[in-house]
Amino acid sequence: MFQLPWSGRSHLADQQFNAQHDRPKRLFLRPRMPVGIYIQLEVEMDFVIDLDPTHLVLRATITVAVLTEELAEEYYQVLSLVAAHGGPYAAIYDFSRVTSTTLSPDAIRRFARRPYPVPGPRHRVAVAKEPAMFGLARMLQLYQDMLGEHFRVVRSLEEAYEMLGVRPEDFTQCVVPAVRAA
Repeated sequence: MFQLPWSGRSHLADQQFNAQHDRPKRLFLRPRMPVGIYIQLEVEMDFVIDLDPTHLVLRATITVAVLTEELAEEYYQVLSLVAAHGGPYAAIYDFSRVTSTTLSPDAIRRFARRPYPVPGPRHRVAVAKEPAMFGLARMLQLYQDMLGEHFRVVRSLEEAYEMLGVRPEDFTQCVVPAVRAA
């Protein structure tokens, strides 16, 4: 069981593990919403979302080497759901473990037209170490700049932490756990 920022509690149900018991086939998140509304997500997560509760910073880390369009969509949807409750948050989009992607430039343009998954006036920083990922993140940044939105792209988590005035040890709450390590 883990905590979500808007409810203090959540329920993990209907997990069916494979032979190695390392990843559920289905994971349902049923956060308790203040008005009794239940949201149900069915995703296999290859990312972690951590919260620095003192500075209200979300760190969303992709935990696999290949970023697919399906994973990018899941990442966007779950991060949007988390960021919609509480905040306003600053954000670190951590792609530092990603070494390649199947995202096309057209997919990047489609993502750029969407609202940020972590909205608001606070800073947002994308971290991409690999040159190809850094280039795609910069492409997204340039499209967003044309739409009047701004975020930064850096090559290391240390740069992102410095920009937001946080430290790795400040992220004490795991909001959405990875089901499988990288």
